[in-house]
Amino acid sequence: MTQVYNFISKLPINSNRKLKLFALTKRIAWLFKYDIETYRFFVKNQVFINSNHYYGHEYWLKRYCGYSDKIYAIIEHGVYFGDNRSLVCPKEEWDFGSVITYGDSRINLLKELHPEMNVFAVGPRIHYAETDKDYYDELSNQIDKTGKVLTLYPAHSLASEKSNYDSELFLKQAEELAEKIGASTIMVSLHPSDFLHHLELGFNNKKVIFVGGGDKPYKFLPRLRAILELSDLSFSNSLGTHVGYSVYMGTPHVMNLESNKNVRPNEVFEREQRLFTELFNGLHPLVITNEQRDLCYRYFGYSHIKKPKELYEILCACKAKYKELYK
Repeated sequence: MTQVYNFISKLPINSNRKLKLFALTKRIAWLFKYDIETYRFFVKNQVFINSNHYYGHEYWLKRYCGYSDKIYAIIEHGVYFGDNRSLVCPKEEWDFGSVITYGDSRINLLKELHPEMNVFAVGPRIHYAETDKDYYDELSNQIDKTGKVLTLYPAHSLASEKSNYDSELFLKQAEELAEKIGASTIMVSLHPSDFLHHLELGFNNKKVIFVGGGDKPYKFLPRLRAILELSDLSFSNSLGTHVGYSVYMGTPHVMNLESNKNVRPNEVFEREQRLFTELFNGLHPLVITNEQRDLCYRYFGYSHIKKPKELYEILCACKAKYKELYK
């Protein structure tokens, strides 16, 4: 479908017609690919702005507040660090007047860059999803109940950047952390794009379970909730949305970047990395400090979490803006 999208994006028609045409081609493709029950589910939950499908964000925002129409706003996938001023989705998807982001650190920048757009912060997407109880039970049955659970989040690849880290050093640090907190189970969360990444697991007398968001976008957040609810501590070697999600779910987090070989020549991003690593240093690994929580409030938007009625009104405002632009 990428080639189809690229072809449609070059047609001499406005963005509204481009996305409607692309949605039609997807429905035709699904008709030949899936059984009728799956086809109907996909059509019912089809998004207008294509990238809103990722991670099930549109699905869960709508379900949370009872909104039945499509969402006419870009839903940013994650928290963008480093004073990121680029369009994080295809240009066509920015032509509908609204964007939904996380917290204060991003909303202020977006309002500066796009004063003509509605900019709404709604906090961490994981708040709006429900825990996957089946996945929770599946993992719970595998966990060694004699000790704590440590969950690892190795740096994962991006569309523009392949993950690159010293797996031996990362796992050595994880083993030391597991010993420090008395963990008997290690859960390793791998992004699908990195599933074949070389990982030599050498944990001593530990139960190792590979976990992830699954292959269905609407299952991603519910599975992530299950993983974090079962975790006593999470550990990563990169700065990303997983940090804010862990803290929001009440799971302490430790971040150590020594094993991460990816370098981004961005002073703002490096400053933010230092700020997070200083606060999430693992000195007291099983505690979420007030300083950590305050930092997450700023970047991940905990104070911007909406009640169902508030979110519903935001989505209606996005639709109104769209209607205004494409009368």
